[in-house]
Amino acid sequence: MTEEVPASTDPVEALSGMVARLRSERDGLRRAMRNRAVIEQAKGVLVERMAIDPQAAFDQLVQLSTHSNVKLVELAAALVATRAPAPAALDDGCLPGLEALDQLAAPDVPRPAPVPVSADLEALRAQHQLLSARVATASSYDELAETLKDSSAGWPPPATVIVMESEADGALLLVGASGLSAESRSQWERVPPIQDLPMVAATQTRSPVLVTDASEDWWVSRAVLALPLLHDDRVVGVISLGWDAPLEVDDEICAYLYALADPCARRFAELAAPGPGSPHEGVAEGRSDASVLPLLVESLRRPAVVLVPEYEDDRIVDFHAECGSPAAWELVAAEGLDASDGSVLTVLPQLGSQVLLPALAEVVRTGESLELADVWVTPEREGVRGSYLVDLHAARLWDRVLVTWRAHSESDLLHEQLLFSEEVVDAGSFWWNLRTGETRWSPGLYRLAGRRPADGPLALDDVDRFVDPDDLAGVPKAVDDTLRGGRTLRTEVRGAGPLAGRRLRLTAEPKTDPDGTLWGVLGTVQDITDTRPTGTRDPQSGMAAAARRHRLLDELLAPPPVRHDGAGLSVAGRPGGLGTWYDVVPAPDGGTVLLVGEVAGDGAVAAAQRLRHAAAAYAVAGLAPGGLLAGLNAYLRQREPGRMATMVAARVAAGGRSVRWAVAGQVIPLLYPAADAPRVLAGPLGLPLGVAEGVGYDESEGVLDPGDRLLLYPEGLVAGGLAGGLATLLSAREPDLEALAGGRDLSLLLARAAD
Repeated sequence: MTEEVPASTDPVEALSGMVARLRSERDGLRRAMRNRAVIEQAKGVLVERMAIDPQAAFDQLVQLSTHSNVKLVELAAALVATRAPAPAALDDGCLPGLEALDQLAAPDVPRPAPVPVSADLEALRAQHQLLSARVATASSYDELAETLKDSSAGWPPPATVIVMESEADGALLLVGASGLSAESRSQWERVPPIQDLPMVAATQTRSPVLVTDASEDWWVSRAVLALPLLHDDRVVGVISLGWDAPLEVDDEICAYLYALADPCARRFAELAAPGPGSPHEGVAEGRSDASVLPLLVESLRRPAVVLVPEYEDDRIVDFHAECGSPAAWELVAAEGLDASDGSVLTVLPQLGSQVLLPALAEVVRTGESLELADVWVTPEREGVRGSYLVDLHAARLWDRVLVTWRAHSESDLLHEQLLFSEEVVDAGSFWWNLRTGETRWSPGLYRLAGRRPADGPLALDDVDRFVDPDDLAGVPKAVDDTLRGGRTLRTEVRGAGPLAGRRLRLTAEPKTDPDGTLWGVLGTVQDITDTRPTGTRDPQSGMAAAARRHRLLDELLAPPPVRHDGAGLSVAGRPGGLGTWYDVVPAPDGGTVLLVGEVAGDGAVAAAQRLRHAAAAYAVAGLAPGGLLAGLNAYLRQREPGRMATMVAARVAAGGRSVRWAVAGQVIPLLYPAADAPRVLAGPLGLPLGVAEGVGYDESEGVLDPGDRLLLYPEGLVAGGLAGGLATLLSAREPDLEALAGGRDLSLLLARAAD
């Protein structure tokens, strides 16, 4: 019967009294429903074990409750608790006060002798079992929170209880609460992975976090306990208990508090499980579950793996693969790895320990995604069979990390170099599909034509306005020879319109089917005029400069000259064997580029010639010594993997008074001053060409006084030891190239600044 509330003349007071009465009735109904659920479960246990009907089971419970002077609901909860798994944090053994219940639950099962315990500990265990039983009967997340808030087992009842579910990105989603106002509940609707929050720390470390006295203002309670909920080795959620006053508990009480995580995790997982009849109050429909990860990953086309962190003392020490995409397992099989026993540190020992492990641990800790570009995986460092340049992406999914990667193809690796080459030689390329009429231009061709890529290629009918009318007459025949005769087109024309004053070299290669049918044309356009420093073009000087450039490159194909005299500088050279060379190249700014190189091993002659021509072309294009060596290193890595070369490049400014140099190998330039002892020019040594990808070469700079001589030599000259070789070279006050060579077939170069 509901108690009557005295009438009040104050409407606000009357409304408040009505709300209080309704809340009291609601709480009473909830308790009655929970009590009824516990009693029904206890009846089910007795029906199963004693083979009696439900009414007889209920009579048994009433009779035992009367004789033991224990409330019926508490007796039923204790009976249900004896059938539930014991918390891992508690000692095994029967409680003396529950022996009768044990016999009721399973009369034919032999029981061990009772373990003697103190009365306080027995009471604490009994209260914990009762609380665990009530947790097991919660029909919603809110009821689970309310059960924990209304009960205590040796500790003060908490003022607030929050139940949160772990989301894929590490955030926590509020699914149930008790003791929170509507405003506070909305504020805690979704919690990002803020590291200082106890509930976030508990999910990240997979361990309880207890703050007995939080003096900071970042938390709603004075004392906080965050319990991670683990199910099938996954952190599925967290429960946070809060007290308004500092919490004073001993180690035994803490153990029982921590042990609440087990029954709460089981019930949480049951509430979250899909299926007809499963309770989902407070849970959003359509929520993803971590168990679908293998299916999702298997559908990915890219290589991808789901990594599980391995903990030691609450610290991530490694990651092992839980599942992966077919592309990932194909790569694993190609490398001869054991997928069942692979981890980040065992598969990639150096990269894993130095880069991946701390980076992935940070993803788990913060929930923020990670991008790692241009990661090199090499056999020398990791023991794998092949070399890979990959881009990695890592994202947190619940307490796992999804890692996907893309390995750069050969075309990807060459793309940047090809663009660089187009810019250096002022060229571009095009593709014409005769079947579809589609044309494609490279970035270099857009730059050459002064068009934006967004504007697209020119229509074929508009191309002729870029060619001088006097040269246009011969173009149709050359094109016809290409399209009809299948011959490669090579011609030079003068530009018109936006390209007026330029001279262009055209090359076009026909593409045919196996039956000889022409279906496409691949070609290049190169500007072979020169560009003045002001950025303007003079047609007459441009044509003259182009002629000088071609004449220079033609001369470079011939045996090197013995002497070279330029403005402010004279150079004497000693030709060596076919594996070594030297070159003297006039720079576009009026200076002089000095080059000495050496290639060893099988096929050194051909390799040296190719490298020599590339170096001369880079020098003619105006590259600085460091950039020239970097370009040659990339060239050698792509064209002749495994080949190594040493080289020194020096650029003497016009007038012969300053010099900049860079070295690849142990080929330090030597200076023979006109009025002082010889010395080694100070500067960094670079790796030999072809040793590693992406190597940079630092430049050094010095001054040449009148009469100073600069010696450049190949590494073969100091092959017996750098220190001894340099000592021999420095002992000669007047350097003689033949004497310095010592009868060895090596190229040497000696440059002298004018007096």
